[in-house]
Amino acid sequence: MTISVTKIPTAIAQPVRLYRMVTPDHQCPWGQRAIALLQQKRIEFEDIHLTSSDAVANFKAEHQVPTPPQIFFGDERIGGYSNLASYFDVEAETADYSYTPIIALFSTAGLMALATSLGLSGFMGISLSILASLKLMDLDAFAESFAKYDLITQRLKPYAKVYPMEKQQSSRNIPKCITLSKILFLTNRSRHFSQNMTNQKSQLPLILSVDNA
Repeated sequence: MTISVTKIPTAIAQPVRLYRMVTPDHQCPWGQRAIALLQQKRIEFEDIHLTSSDAVANFKAEHQVPTPPQIFFGDERIGGYSNLASYFDVEAETADYSYTPIIALFSTAGLMALATSLGLSGFMGISLSILASLKLMDLDAFAESFAKYDLITQRLKPYAKVYPMEKQQSSRNIPKCITLSKILFLTNRSRHFSQNMTNQKSQLPLILSVDNA
C-alpha cells in the first residue's frame, strides 16, 4: 500500500482519503475519475494505493465495502466515485461501452460458420474458441480477473490457467441445441470486456472474464 499525503483544507472533515487500486498494469478508471472530481473541487487528499489483489481483499474486508475506490471524509465513508459525485451534487460520469469488438468477434465467427456450413453449433464453437484464444494472450491477467468470481479458482489458483485450454477443447463439442438465453448470457458477460477495452485499450486480456460455465 502506497500513501501520498497532502494538506487537507478545513472546509471538509479531515483527513480526506482516497483508496484506489493501482498496479503496474492497471489503474482503476473510477479511482481516476474520483481524483479528477476532487481536484475539480480543489480538495486535497491522501491518495492511498492498493497495489495488489491481497491489499484490495484486505481493504474490502476491513471496511466492509464491495470494491475500491472508496473515499473518506474524516471518519465518514462517502463511498465510491458515484457517491462522491452525488455528495457534491454533480452528474457522475457513466461507463463508456463499445460493442464493436464483440460485434467483430461474433461476425467473424458467423462468417466462418457460414463458409464451412457448420450451422449454429459451429458458430458457437468458433466463437468460444476465439474467446478462449484471447484468454491465452495474457494468462496472468486472465487468472487475476477470473479469480474474482470463479469459486474453483479462489480455492485452486492454477485452475485459472488451465481453464482457457479446457474451454478451447470443449468448444469443439458444442451441443447442437443451444438456447437463446445461453447466447444472451455469453454476450452479457462479454460486455465487461467492451467497457475495459474503452477505458484501458492496453488491457485486452480483460475479455477473459467471459465465462460459458
